[in-house]
Amino acid sequence: KVYHCKAKGCGKVFSSSNYLNLHTASHTASKSLSCDFDGCGRKFLWPAHLSYHKLTHTNNRQHFCSFEGCGKKFLTSQRLRTHSLIHTGERPYKCTESGCNKSFTTAGNLRNHIRIHTGERPFACDFEGCTKRFTECSSLKKHKLVHSGKKPYKCDVCGKSFSQTGTRTVHMKSH
Repeated sequence: KVYHCKAKGCGKVFSSSNYLNLHTASHTASKSLSCDFDGCGRKFLWPAHLSYHKLTHTNNRQHFCSFEGCGKKFLTSQRLRTHSLIHTGERPYKCTESGCNKSFTTAGNLRNHIRIHTGERPFACDFEGCTKRFTECSSLKKHKLVHSGKKPYKCDVCGKSFSQTGTRTVHMKSH
């Protein structure tokens, strides 16, 4: 069973009612705990989230995937368990939309997928004059490269650079 946040515009999905209840508090409480790592300053509502976040600065990954040929390392045993689903093929988070048979390894991936059905696009570009919105934060980050002037995707044939990987792919077909 999955538990959906009912807050307007949220759409997050959780694997237990306890996680949903903890999350629901985040809509009303203020994030007063700051990461003191040099140059970071991210804010958190819960001490446990701040502690976990601080691990990302240490790169202390002590949980190893034991599947042959993998070798990936993770900060927590929970992240390792989630990763292991890739190897086992288990996909416990099922889309309940009528006619959709998709399933996912994480609640977050299911949440992102559900936005396809609902049309929700919660991630808005804040660049002046741009009205683009996205279903996933990662898509917004990629889009922002258009406005930044950065062009990290280079054509292997002629060396021309692009801000979007898709634009580079279209260009490479011209060679």
